[in-house]
Amino acid sequence: FLGTVSEEHQRRLLTPVELADEPVFEYGEDDEWTPYVTRRLPTSPLYPAYGLETYGLPVPRRGAEAWRHFDINSLVAVDYSGRPEGTGSDVVLSDDEKESILASLLSKGAWQADDEVEARLVYINGRFCPALSIQTEDVKNLDSSDFSSGKLSDKTIEYLKRLPDGFTDELAAEVPDDSNGPHKSLENLSGPDHCVGKATGQFAINNQQGTAAFAALNSIKAGSVAYVEANGDATKPIIIVNAQTPSAGGSGEQGVAFHPRTLAVANDGSVSSLIQMCVDLNEAEENSPCA
Repeated sequence: FLGTVSEEHQRRLLTPVELADEPVFEYGEDDEWTPYVTRRLPTSPLYPAYGLETYGLPVPRRGAEAWRHFDINSLVAVDYSGRPEGTGSDVVLSDDEKESILASLLSKGAWQADDEVEARLVYINGRFCPALSIQTEDVKNLDSSDFSSGKLSDKTIEYLKRLPDGFTDELAAEVPDDSNGPHKSLENLSGPDHCVGKATGQFAINNQQGTAAFAALNSIKAGSVAYVEANGDATKPIIIVNAQTPSAGGSGEQGVAFHPRTLAVANDGSVSSLIQMCVDLNEAEENSPCA
């Protein structure tokens, strides 16, 4: 749905991590020394990562700090391969559905009157809902037609293609360092004794640092993008609501996953209040028209 952004990130996701020996630096002799790489015997083979880790996708491990207190077994026991019906298209609400959703949002404190917000973007099960949204030139929904038409600026496409650690690895702006020169890469930004190497390296993957893989997956699965550009000094908040119904828009037995995406651009000298929230709709109403 996101045109060249989806294509580029799919290519990166399907590219196996380079199988290479990590260099071992001497302590005190190199600024990129790290305690997390041990010297390997020259005759020892290099083994590839397991499963999805071959592509830089960190596998949830109960022993990893990021998942230590999470119910991993329950997570992997559910098939989340389903997606909401109509992904990539706008939600069209009947009067009853609009009234039910609005009442649910009000009851959860997830709604402000039109005159109290600068703009509002509402998504239901990952699909844009024009009937409940207020768009402006700087706050709007971007769908597949915006990407296929070629009317989006090169800078917007560049921002969406940018990934965090590992896959992009280049910092959006250089970090000054008087002693070692400006830092341009994430892998050695933390300095000696804390360098963790490439985010696609085995150590980084085991510690759940390769989160860029999930951003790439989002680019492939997302049906639209909430675009927010801050210019000047906004006096009212911008609201983005990601709401889901009990069925999450699916119709099958498997679990459903949808992938919200927001691009916030803060231009020089701009001040803006952006509020993004996730809301469960009508979870206690079995007969709700938007169940």
